Amino acid sequence: MFEMDSNIVTRIVAPSATGYLLVILTYLIKYCPPISWVLAKTAGLFSLRNLPKPMLDLNPVNTPQPPEGYARWYKEENGSSVSIEEIFKQSSLQRPENGNAYFVAFHTAFLQKSSTPVQASMALLSKLGLNPTQSSSEQDKRGYFASVIPADVMRQAEESAGRYAANAPLSPLDGIPVVLKNEMDIQNHETRAGSSFINAGNHAKRDCAIAKQLKDLGMIVVGATNLTEVGWSTIDIRFSNPWKQNHSCGGSSSGTAAAVAAGYAPFGIGSDAGGSVRIPAAMCGIFGLKPTNGRVSARGLYISAPSVSTAGPLGRTADDMTVGYLAMADHSIREVVRVPREYFGLSVSGLRVGVIRDYNAQVLNPAITASLSRVKSELVKQGATIVPISFPYLELVRQAHLLTVSSEMFSSITSEPNNHKMQNSTSILCSVMRHLSVKDYIHAQKVRSHAIHTLANLFANDGIDLILSPTAAVTSPPFPRITWAGISDNTLVTDMMRFSFLANLAGTPAITCPVGLDAAGLPVAVQFMGEWWSEGRLCAIAKWIERTMGQQAVNATEWDGLQF
Repeated sequence: MFEMDSNIVTRIVAPSATGYLLVILTYLIKYCPPISWVLAKTAGLFSLRNLPKPMLDLNPVNTPQPPEGYARWYKEENGSSVSIEEIFKQSSLQRPENGNAYFVAFHTAFLQKSSTPVQASMALLSKLGLNPTQSSSEQDKRGYFASVIPADVMRQAEESAGRYAANAPLSPLDGIPVVLKNEMDIQNHETRAGSSFINAGNHAKRDCAIAKQLKDLGMIVVGATNLTEVGWSTIDIRFSNPWKQNHSCGGSSSGTAAAVAAGYAPFGIGSDAGGSVRIPAAMCGIFGLKPTNGRVSARGLYISAPSVSTAGPLGRTADDMTVGYLAMADHSIREVVRVPREYFGLSVSGLRVGVIRDYNAQVLNPAITASLSRVKSELVKQGATIVPISFPYLELVRQAHLLTVSSEMFSSITSEPNNHKMQNSTSILCSVMRHLSVKDYIHAQKVRSHAIHTLANLFANDGIDLILSPTAAVTSPPFPRITWAGISDNTLVTDMMRFSFLANLAGTPAITCPVGLDAAGLPVAVQFMGEWWSEGRLCAIAKWIERTMGQQAVNATEWDGLQF
């Protein structure tokens, strides 16, 4: 039944539904359990009930951390770390002239007095179609934001301008706009998590840990960005991708990715339970980092899938993303936050880069295959070794992640008051999840243990430095013809998530890097996964990709950023 040596995953093939068809199907699936049972079986959600003997003998693991006694292959804590100030200095020397919405462009303008945080914030609010004197929560004209309080943005800007006037900015990020996914508490905003009912009428009394850290550096939190409902989908069809009208930004951190790609902020914060930072970053042609689980504080976050989710930065350039990582990482934990000094000129010579060849071939756009081949060629040309690797029971790992993330999201949303107001696609998923048992979840955690030990062996024993793959099997998909009722398209969702699940289930960091455009002018991306706590090396790889693949400052078609 299970093929241990198979290095491919199953592509779920199911019909897509929108409009009245989706409404009718939602009703039937909700009130006719046999239909939802068939859907659960077709999706493979019962397949973990009969695990092979090696899996059954494993202890279930619910914490995505390396095995006890794991000896790290890459000692990132050795040596000093690159700082935000150093990245500013280096980036200000190397920054191309096109596309000025980097954090260095803002900070340079503020230092040189050619602009102020107040002027920049006024211009930004104007681009968003918002009145700077408005003191209530508003939405922008493009639909990227769930909540912006313009008067609060201006208050933050005035405080920052005062610090610059006194020649005392808090950091190179002082006065620079940043956006946060609407799963993160921002004082006086409602943390809706993409829904119409979660925290409705309940304004956050204080900032989450991430927002506080960013504000402590002087950053201006513009507002909360839109996402798919509780992050339970990778398809957002409420607003267009900045690269092409009527195409999706992916999900679930869709609003953050769109705002960054459109130039409204140099970087933003999303969260990733199954690719929700990496997928929208890939669809929008920007960089995105899913850190090691535990690297970033979860205080003040609405976490719908706690054992697989973590917050992470999305940046227009490698520098923006790396600065975002340094700004948001939790510096209080035992594992030291470091970006190695080789960041500015990484040599890939000697690196062993693992590839699962059959798995990587499971893409649906030839531009993705071509870009992946080009990255591998550049790695080899510069002295790296491409190492074919295998991952036993990879399909079981995919199913274990699907079952884990869906079970936890089901528990989260059905525990909320007024959950009968959930969207059609979410209602279908909840109806399907009602057929699963505790046994299913426990078996998924046994498979998680297998995934963690397999990765630990690859990194620590086989000497694999990085694992290279596509980020997704597709580029940004077009909207369906009918959008008013939402969309249910599990085939497309699994195509988008094909290469993201492993890092979430095992807790390892992974990064997506833009590497060009396909024939339709849509962004193409590749993904690198590293061992636990190796975010700094991944940031350096992103910088190497940017330099090697010529991806510096590529503006989206609908770019609307500030010019200094």
